[in-house]
Amino acid sequence: MKVYIAYWEHKHGTDMSVHREYEGAKETLRQWAQGCLEEWSWDKYEEPNYIQWLQDLDGAVDNWHDIAAYEYMEVRGPFEVGK
Repeated sequence: MKVYIAYWEHKHGTDMSVHREYEGAKETLRQWAQGCLEEWSWDKYEEPNYIQWLQDLDGAVDNWHDIAAYEYMEVRGPFEVGK
């Protein structure tokens, strides 16, 4: 069986989530990004990209290193596990 890992390195450590499909791992990254964007106290009027990031979560994930300096997200794999 092949698995994919949603991988997020951030200032508090590293989060990982294992998935059978690439799209499942990518969706986890989208959810993590959306959660951060909604939680962080952005001034929606001073950060012109805020709405764009929420509307294009794939773009936010792909450019996470620009949004949240010293952090990054990616899907790793596929990795073969088991028999």
